[in-house]
Amino acid sequence: MIFMASKYAEQSGHGVPTIVEKYGREVFSFDDGMIKVSIPLAYDREEVTERKNRVFLRKGLTKNQEQVLDYLKSNPMATLQEAASGCELSLGGVKKICLKLQEIGVLEREGSKRDGQWIVK
Repeated sequence: MIFMASKYAEQSGHGVPTIVEKYGREVFSFDDGMIKVSIPLAYDREEVTERKNRVFLRKGLTKNQEQVLDYLKSNPMATLQEAASGCELSLGGVKKICLKLQEIGVLEREGSKRDGQWIVK
């Protein structure tokens, strides 16, 4: 019935060949005596696109950037001085790294410098 409503099938039963032609056989799976059809969306939702972009951007981070990001993820209430000490980097270096990470959208500061917290995306 769903295939008929979405114009993938007619009364004559042409829906399955049409789906296979457009999406391939991999959209079909068989489990517990049922046929499951997973038709992909024609577009990604905004949050999916943002997540994919963050994953892509994280792959290009330097060792120090990864280290600071991991530290702030584990210690979201940490100050920059604490992050510098924890990562064994200079305070100036950590400031630059945090600015860069915020610029590319993988790190966010919520609240004030004193009472805020780091959000790793």
